[in-house]
Amino acid sequence: MIPFLQIVCDLTESQALLVAFSFYIAYVVMALSMSWVLDKVGYKHAMCLGLVGIALGCLLFIPAAYSQEFAVFLVAQFIVGTGLTILQTASNPYIVKIGPQETAAVRISIMGLLNKFAGFLAPIVFTALVLGEFVGVNAQSIAALPEAERVAQITALSDGLVLPYAYMALALFALAVLVKFSSLPDLVLEKPQSADAEAGSLKAYPQLILGVVALFLYVGVEVIAKILR
Repeated sequence: MIPFLQIVCDLTESQALLVAFSFYIAYVVMALSMSWVLDKVGYKHAMCLGLVGIALGCLLFIPAAYSQEFAVFLVAQFIVGTGLTILQTASNPYIVKIGPQETAAVRISIMGLLNKFAGFLAPIVFTALVLGEFVGVNAQSIAALPEAERVAQITALSDGLVLPYAYMALALFALAVLVKFSSLPDLVLEKPQSADAEAGSLKAYPQLILGVVALFLYVGVEVIAKILR
């Protein structure tokens, strides 16, 4: 999306970085509120809500493409990030608890591999669907065109977003319905009760703190790699 929006919305490098920022900041500012939603509706319904949220974000890309307004793209990215926040908040513990405890690490590893494979495949599919007819088009080549032709090229580029995101939204809505009416159990995870007040503090779980630090550094490197790519 970053190089694509640089062309469509005529962005500087600094402005283009807001695309990634608007997506990942959703994890920061929405995580606690999404955990509250998770407690209220349960894991299965939370996964459905996450899929619906992502679908709504995808639908918002349609008016964003037609208007070519960068702010609308950022809002759409934030909504997609919010949907992914609750989806991941619900699906990770769900995958752990849905089967035997002994094989929980295997299930999480398989989910992670599928996630990374999708992360590799999605840009290829996106490029083929949206930019397939515009091979070799970049910000420099667009800027060199006469004004009328430049506007027509940018309009064609932005219009190319509409169908892919509409199809993604429909697929996500369909997946949400399948999860809703599937035979998957709606797990209720009991909160541990302890008379020791210290047991409820983060200091009692150093592995959690180390895990958060590791994930923070991992996502930072991942974002840098995506931007440089």
